[in-house]
Amino acid sequence: MNRPMLRTGEILELVPGMVVTQHSGTGKANQYFIRGFNLDHGTDFATFIDGMPINIRTHGHGQGYTDLHHNALEPRTLRLPASYLF
Repeated sequence: MNRPMLRTGEILELVPGMVVTQHSGTGKANQYFIRGFNLDHGTDFATFIDGMPINIRTHGHGQGYTDLHHNALEPRTLRLPASYLF
């Protein structure tokens, strides 16, 4: 893709099946949808770099703490066993 990214969420939209939206104007956390599942403003969405957590996914707007420069992101979808969630 050869166009400027206006927001970091646009990079995540390159992941197949993922939609990132921002509603209610600025200052509100992004909302993530993966293949139709609403991730409730990040409470179910964890961000890691080299195994280290970047956000607080238990916070109501946890992905808001994922404040990285857009050039540092390489979106990947990982398939993990269901037991990883617990």
